[in-house]
Amino acid sequence: MKSPDHLLVPAVARAGTILRECALQADETPELSPLADALRTAAARLAEPMRLAVAGQIKRGKSTLVNALLGEQVAVTGREELTFNVNELVHAPRPKLTVHFRDGRARQVAPSEFARWTVRDEAHLADLVRVRKVEYGLPNPFLNDFHLVDTPGLGSVYGRDSANTLATMGVQDPGVLRLLGRDPQTLHQESIDELDQADAVLYLFSRDVGSQDVAAVSAFLGDWAGMLTPFKAFGVLSRCDQSWPPVFGDPLAFHPLRDGASQVIDHYRGATDLSRLFYLVVPIAAKVAAGAQAMEERHLAWLRELAAVSPAELAGELGDLREFLGAAGPLRPAYRRELVELLGAWGVHLACGALRDGLDPGALAEHLVEESGVGGLRRLISGHFGNRAGLIKLDQAMISVRAALASCREGLPPGGAAKTAADEVAKRVERFQRSEHGFAELTALAAHYQGATSLRPAEAEQLLQVTGEKGTSCAARLGFDDDEPVSRMMRRAKERAHQWNTRMNDPLTGRVDKQTAHTMVRSYERIMDRLQVARRLLDPETC
Repeated sequence: MKSPDHLLVPAVARAGTILRECALQADETPELSPLADALRTAAARLAEPMRLAVAGQIKRGKSTLVNALLGEQVAVTGREELTFNVNELVHAPRPKLTVHFRDGRARQVAPSEFARWTVRDEAHLADLVRVRKVEYGLPNPFLNDFHLVDTPGLGSVYGRDSANTLATMGVQDPGVLRLLGRDPQTLHQESIDELDQADAVLYLFSRDVGSQDVAAVSAFLGDWAGMLTPFKAFGVLSRCDQSWPPVFGDPLAFHPLRDGASQVIDHYRGATDLSRLFYLVVPIAAKVAAGAQAMEERHLAWLRELAAVSPAELAGELGDLREFLGAAGPLRPAYRRELVELLGAWGVHLACGALRDGLDPGALAEHLVEESGVGGLRRLISGHFGNRAGLIKLDQAMISVRAALASCREGLPPGGAAKTAADEVAKRVERFQRSEHGFAELTALAAHYQGATSLRPAEAEQLLQVTGEKGTSCAARLGFDDDEPVSRMMRRAKERAHQWNTRMNDPLTGRVDKQTAHTMVRSYERIMDRLQVARRLLDPETC
């Protein structure tokens, strides 16, 4: 993860101060107590890691993706439906498990009890029905930068027919939800609430285009369009490995992420306007990555034995699990089954191929994580979300504050002290938003992602660079490595400011492009301001 956003840290610090001051101001009026609480919560969230929510239909592999991203088996997975509660994973110096109940109480329990509070168990239904959220603190490096939220699952967009809705959600036993005192609409709304509070979202699609997936995404274009935007959301095509081996074609040459996923992604794009919602849709094989990072020495030994089988013969056997388990040759059936359950058929094929080609067994897990697409997804998350953490959290904080203000002011009588105090808080928040350039950059990015601009490729690349897509240092925002001399960075910043100024003043430039150009000029001017400070601090000969 890169260092904090050099250009936005002052804005985040200033925002926190303003929100806390506004909270103290609201405390003076009893009617504004809920607003004061919302302001303090927003200020506190600015100091925390980003909240990254994993969303999608039930049983789409959300928990498997969580484990793959963390590199350890944390979230419970399985064929049977689990309980449908929010699991929030946060960084902690040592494992710590806190259960939050629906009545507002919280209770710390032993980390070893995580499964008890998250997995369906008839013996513990009386406890499970009372759970609102399970918070699990772990010393995991990914959680230094992100709070990872595993949401219950979306599914009620098909209507109010619970039985039909449960079937389309993949819930095979409707009695599970009845026993837990839940229904599909409640389940769906809890996920919506989590998305509303999230700074960023990973939305999972299944390997095949299901009508329920399309319906859920289409619903976001309506009532919940504001929650998913390309600025804060990736689409993730999970379980791509299940398309291997191909029905037609050579299984040895077929790569499901490169060869199979593109057609499915194109189908999604045709089924719904994904460009309005997602920065991009990324194909992955989360099971392969999660299993690779959970491999033990015995698994490596078994894979080395299987690698002795010819590639064509092994691929043929893996195409039919019964044939693979009953095949003559190395490795007993129980070991073969365990490998397939750990890595999936394609993961076993991939691992054996790598070992056959001479890959050091110690490097196998990393190789499988990269081939699964999860390594690339981590880097995308770090670049697109992590590099812009300050701006994204700032935007989410303002969204929550505006919502709290709207709710609070709605019932206040005009002319009263409470209404006057609420209006004063609103004015301070609005002044802050107008004064911070980061919000203008966010508007420019949104226009670009939504196709409202007509930028040339080089201009679009500069927009992404200057807003932190490639890194947060001044050098990265200008397209340089971090060891570039200040004098060269200053020269490029001036050149680009001039180019965008020319674009802004061109009478043929459209309104949205003109506004984007104005934002870009100001962004480069701000970089020049910081470079001037650096020039004064450094020896002139090194500039």
